[in-house]
Amino acid sequence: MAGLTRLRWQFLIFLFGLLLMGFGFITIHAISEVDSGGSFRRFRFTALELRDGTVSGISQPNIGALRLLSDGCLLHVTDGPPEWHVTTDGASLTLTLTEEAVKEYGRVNGVAIVTASDSDPRFDPIRF
Repeated sequence: MAGLTRLRWQFLIFLFGLLLMGFGFITIHAISEVDSGGSFRRFRFTALELRDGTVSGISQPNIGALRLLSDGCLLHVTDGPPEWHVTTDGASLTLTLTEEAVKEYGRVNGVAIVTASDSDPRFDPIRF
């Protein structure tokens, strides 16, 4: 411990600290340059559990609609087809945007889920 009181060791520790800070700044800069929120063309929703406790044998996704989001903001969409295609397979619903929809809406990177208003609330998905 007495060696750490010498000026030479204190200077080396100071230089090592500067080196670590430099690596930290380089890492933060590199992370900020990555585009982590691209635009997507396909979204899949799969109901894993319903409000009534059903976890197996779910025959449909039980949602009313998927709304498109861009960076968390709702996109105002006038109509669905032919700008996208919706397919269901059991508990899964897949929304695929056409090339025209991608050009019109720009960056689409999320969906908002609307529960079905014409079905019993016991069948609303709570885990997906």
